[in-house]
Amino acid sequence: MSSTAMHATAGLCARAALLSSLLSAPADPATLCQVRDDAFAGQWERSSPEARRGLALLRESANAQEDEERLAADFTRLFEGEERRIDPRESAYRPEADLVELAATYEAAGFAAPFELPLDHLATELLFAAQLPDAAPRPARALAGFAHAHLRLWASECLAEVSLRASSLFYQGVGTLGMDYIESLPTR
Repeated sequence: MSSTAMHATAGLCARAALLSSLLSAPADPATLCQVRDDAFAGQWERSSPEARRGLALLRESANAQEDEERLAADFTRLFEGEERRIDPRESAYRPEADLVELAATYEAAGFAAPFELPLDHLATELLFAAQLPDAAPRPARALAGFAHAHLRLWASECLAEVSLRASSLFYQGVGTLGMDYIESLPTR
């Protein structure tokens, strides 16, 4: 694999790790500082309309001084409890999703899914994608294959709902950046 391809795959995996952390629990203070920092836009390495919009929403969130309490409340409203607005599981979008196959994919790569999240939770699937450089002999091919079999089939729709249903600018931005991420994944 060329140096450029390795860099591109590493960048995709780093973005997957960040999105996974933002979609698995309310944002912690360190992560908020990271994504609200002006240097973050350069680290995202994308200039698509979705990326620009998502980054602008994160900046607006900082300017509006959306605090941790407000963001935690929005996270809860979006993803937790019986009244949640979004079910961020592949099986909620694709009832035919094969969770046994997904578990086997994880096991073959030596990936231990976070015990607190379902195997097909968007954050779990993104975390799996993030660890592929360490787990797969050909990370770019493994990422393209996993994206083709899972993420590209449903995640954009889920992330669009996050962006549309969030009451905070922050989670509107996270959903929009997530859509940009899915669009940036390699195809077969």
